[in-house]
Amino acid sequence: MENRLRDIAVVIPAFEPGAALPGLLGALRRLGFRHIVLVDDGSPAEYAPAFRTAQSQYGCVVLRHAANLGKGRALKTAFNYILTEREDLFGAVTMDADGRHAPEDAAACAAALADRPDSLVLACPDPERMKSAPLRIRFSRQCARRAVQFLSGIRVSDPQTALRGLSRALMLRFLATEGERYEYEMNVLLDTKEMDVPIHEVLVAPPKAGQNTRSHFRPLMDSLRIYAVFLKFLVSSLSSYALDIILFTILVPVMRDASVRFAIPAAAYVARVFSASFNYIINKKTIFKSRERTAKTMFRYLVVCVMQITLSAFMTDILVHLTHFPATAVKIFVDTILFFFSYTMQKDWVFRTKKPNTSPERERA
Repeated sequence: MENRLRDIAVVIPAFEPGAALPGLLGALRRLGFRHIVLVDDGSPAEYAPAFRTAQSQYGCVVLRHAANLGKGRALKTAFNYILTEREDLFGAVTMDADGRHAPEDAAACAAALADRPDSLVLACPDPERMKSAPLRIRFSRQCARRAVQFLSGIRVSDPQTALRGLSRALMLRFLATEGERYEYEMNVLLDTKEMDVPIHEVLVAPPKAGQNTRSHFRPLMDSLRIYAVFLKFLVSSLSSYALDIILFTILVPVMRDASVRFAIPAAAYVARVFSASFNYIINKKTIFKSRERTAKTMFRYLVVCVMQITLSAFMTDILVHLTHFPATAVKIFVDTILFFFSYTMQKDWVFRTKKPNTSPERERA
């Protein structure tokens, strides 16, 4: 094991590191890691002794940011250093500085990386051992896992894990991934699908109670950054939907005054044609960033639109006659349900450029 760790660096972003750092560095050295890259992400001057100790006592390479640039930028800084200055290193394991990750689990990730250099290695809590974890932690991880699976099609046990292993080739590819702070790690995970990078999970014990007490993660702002890619689709859909509702509201009385038969379905069709065209352009260019031929994606999109328009028109018409509620209110209800249908079809079929990630391989540490 020790020989395999000699060619793999440990990358640790650190902002205002706590008392856990020296013990973590010492444990990593005892396990056989010889290359530890510590990134000082703009910590105040009073933390300088901690970084000097890391250099003098534990042989760390310390890279410094003059200001706090964020965890994503710190990881990129370390990757760039390894790629440009350390051609002898095979890859790296990334982990946090607060002691939440067991050094032995980092070694397990390194071993898995050595066997699977083409994969992104993730250290994820063992589902069996997670049963004893606090309810808050289990609930948070379950929500994140379900959200990522539904919204991106990627199936992983813990999309928020920071303990990861990646080769030089993947470092180079992920340097271009967007994000400067906590959202970067989520964006890397999403890019594995776009880049067709397999994922391998190493199942480890969940953090013990009392750990993770010194995290700089800001729940509201950083969660918004992490799920920004999902919010973009929502904004695109709402914009298209607003256009659709406005046109529908205008067209229904116009068509009724013109004695158009089936005025509600007709208004729904016309409104959706205009809003769908707008939505297609936005989703292809900015949301899913599809590089498929326009003719191919447009045909698929039209198929989905015809299905959605038909369902929306006739479900709205039927419910209006059954409930006698205002047509606009009923249409909003129907299309809210169809929103999830539309997203799934666009993600998995219309703009899909790669085969969906299957469940990752797993091994226990």
